[in-house]
Amino acid sequence: METYELMPLTTQNQKSFYHKAIVFVDGNVKTLRSYDTDVATFDGSKATLSEEWDSSQTTLKHVKAFLAWNGVIRDTDNKAAIKSLVYCGIIATNYLTRSDIDDVYALKDKYRRLQPSGHFFDSETLRWFGERLSESSVDRFLETFTDNLGDEHTCYVYRSYQHNAPAGMKHQVAYFDTSTMQQVFKD
Repeated sequence: METYELMPLTTQNQKSFYHKAIVFVDGNVKTLRSYDTDVATFDGSKATLSEEWDSSQTTLKHVKAFLAWNGVIRDTDNKAAIKSLVYCGIIATNYLTRSDIDDVYALKDKYRRLQPSGHFFDSETLRWFGERLSESSVDRFLETFTDNLGDEHTCYVYRSYQHNAPAGMKHQVAYFDTSTMQQVFKD
């Protein structure tokens, strides 16, 4: 994953955002992080804003520069123009829903309750991949996406480290549908 510091627009009359606006590039998806919060993404054709996109004047400046540099808006557009693009559906919103599960052990319990024959959190499975629940986490917010079969899912996001991966230690992300606890795969 590549990162770079977002530069202000010439109309914003400042030299830098002083490391407060960082863009993460993963393939063709760019994610804007403003003050340690992901506030916008752009995948080459569609921009998506989180609910924190206008939480402060500075974050709004970051979002405006991000959208303008990616050709979504003009550098002279203001907050009202961005809101009208959201209203028209040209810019999507991905307002985050807070997860009802706040730790790995609660996720494991719900998984065992709804998937009694599932083996994802079995001690043997975890041992095989070299995962430790104590090193794992569950994101605070749910993620909604369309899987590779075209079905939409709202999911818990589980993050762990696989110490026994063939190429060495590997960061692993797994998604579990909130209603069925079935593992869902992103394309």
